Amino acid sequence: MAKLGDKAADYLVLETADALLSPEELEAKRVALLAELDKSAKKVGEKAVMLFGWVRNGGKLNEYMHRAFKVLAQDGFLTSGVNGNLQKNYLARPYAPGTASAQANQIFQLFPPLKLTIREKGRMVPNPDSVLLTTILTKLGLTLKTE
Repeated sequence: MAKLGDKAADYLVLETADALLSPEELEAKRVALLAELDKSAKKVGEKAVMLFGWVRNGGKLNEYMHRAFKVLAQDGFLTSGVNGNLQKNYLARPYAPGTASAQANQIFQLFPPLKLTIREKGRMVPNPDSVLLTTILTKLGLTLKTE
């Protein structure tokens, strides 16, 4: 996360409840998140750095992440596997099946620790308390589908 500069901590307030934490509690939460991301697969960690860099600096978001947020907004959830909505979206691009599967798996590893989504009955749904998700969707001009 050092690549994000001295303002990296500003982008690690992930949920609205974080605003109520003491500075010490918030720092402990940030340290725990960074430790979790450091233990994740290399490509998942790289995606986290890319995402926070994009939130901070703008530019063009990674195509796989952009598509994942678009599917999440349009469908209101993400499902995994060959018949999952995210992998089907990647295959329609068209990406090779192995690439689509690997990229979808990385998204499924990335979104929950960042509090973007909540795992629910074999799928991931948007976290209604996610400050980061609101920021990302706004920057992308996307609106979450409500059921």
